[in-house]
Amino acid sequence: MRLLSETARRGLKDVRRSVDKLRPDALEHYTLKEALDKMIQEFHEVTDVSIHFVCHLPKLVFDNDEEEVIYRIIQEGMTNAVRHGKAKEIYISIAKERNILILIIEDDGIGCENIKPDFGLHHMQERVSLLQGNIRFYGSNGFCNYCGNPNSRRSFIMIKIMIADDQELIRESLKIILSTQKEFNIISTAVSGKDVIEKVRDEAPDVILMDIRMPDMDGVQCTKFIKEVYPEIKIIILTTFDDRRLYF
Repeated sequence: MRLLSETARRGLKDVRRSVDKLRPDALEHYTLKEALDKMIQEFHEVTDVSIHFVCHLPKLVFDNDEEEVIYRIIQEGMTNAVRHGKAKEIYISIAKERNILILIIEDDGIGCENIKPDFGLHHMQERVSLLQGNIRFYGSNGFCNYCGNPNSRRSFIMIKIMIADDQELIRESLKIILSTQKEFNIISTAVSGKDVIEKVRDEAPDVILMDIRMPDMDGVQCTKFIKEVYPEIKIIILTTFDDRRLYF
């Protein structure tokens, strides 16, 4: 029981450390406008895609949660435009109308008649809904993301956590310990690497606590797969072996 308590305590400490890394580094060093300009310029240099960014506001002044949502949605929107839409030009605009913040991302890509939200679009929807906003997608001619937020603020954004361990006692103990922290939302548990892979697409966690030794697929193999397909997810590998924790 003592070992279990120590594992849970370490898990809480490691999740906090990982959560601290979720906020984009650029927002720690620059204003939102500067961070967006920097990200857009770097994206253009890597992809050679023309990006037209127009801000109709004199200043981009938001709280930390709102800044992160705006930054991540633009980042995800540009990535989707190139990866899935094969776009050569992307148009981004930020404006306000009747006290509603409006963010529009359009591209000249191949479009999509039947839009089925994948992991990325699902994540965008969740980020916007956390700020009491809504998002719409149009894909008949290129692709367009329309996001609206009626200036309704939240005090914080909860971090979604998945716990993967084949031992029920460990899973439930970590769940109890982490659930005492208001910023953590334990959205799911998994009993094996394959179970993680089956659930991660629909659950879209921010952080996964991953045991190393699990049946079907161990934590190391599962982590490699997750980081290849969903690189934005933070993974903490926990083990009671001579214990070196790994961060991905």
